Amino acid sequence: MSALTSCLPLALRGSGEAIESLAKYYEHVTGELEYALALAIRLPASPARRQRITRLQVRMARRGP
Repeated sequence: MSALTSCLPLALRGSGEAIESLAKYYEHVTGELEYALALAIRLPASPARRQRITRLQVRMARRGP
């Protein structure tokens, strides 16, 4: 079972762990940084959330349009 099929229903119900797993999936497996960022923004406030958002923004800026 993929991360999408196992985590998506939980993420839709607001599970922080599932949202984080999907953000990691989109960042590291598919490379879809925009989706990863959109998910990271939905995570509860924490230093790890801030670090993930910053890292994604830097990667997106380096990649360019």
